[in-house]
Amino acid sequence: MKESIIKTTSSIYRVLEYFPASDPIKNKAKEKVLFIMDLATSMVSDSSKIIAEIDSLLGYLKVANGQGWLSNANYILIENEYTKIISDISKVDKKETVETTSLVLNKKEAKDSNFFDIPKEIPDRQKKIVEFLRHKNGAQVMDLQVFLKNVTKRTIRRDLDELLKKGMVLRHGEFNKVFYKLNSSAVGQQ
Repeated sequence: MKESIIKTTSSIYRVLEYFPASDPIKNKAKEKVLFIMDLATSMVSDSSKIIAEIDSLLGYLKVANGQGWLSNANYILIENEYTKIISDISKVDKKETVETTSLVLNKKEAKDSNFFDIPKEIPDRQKKIVEFLRHKNGAQVMDLQVFLKNVTKRTIRRDLDELLKKGMVLRHGEFNKVFYKLNSSAVGQQ
């Protein structure tokens, strides 16, 4: 999907070069295109926000089409590309919903069968992180932020640091490629 967004952004920028320099639609459309690309390429993004921004951009381009600055063919091509991107976003949303549902079901199984031997003194949020890491066999902070919706990256990192100190989690990688996994010798695995 990222490649598609980048390709579409580049194409729109080329088309916008033919708009009159003083036209406010040109600058607004450029801002929207970049904002959409930023939203869509970030790992934690709100699909409804992306779709709303795409609709807004297509509105600008429809006006430009009506004023003769954008041909019907170019408008249709751009609209089709964004329709594909929206479809891809919807597929990702459905997949994440299924994965979250699966994780919730696994939590219920865990309560029923003592599947997770997590110490009781661990705070609930950290227990959720351990359960998530067990289910996913590891994750990055941004993956956990998607799962723990209203928790900041900073808080998640703090929780992970505490779990590291307790020896329950292992950190792999450097800089923006840091990946966390459960320490299987510290937390019983099935």
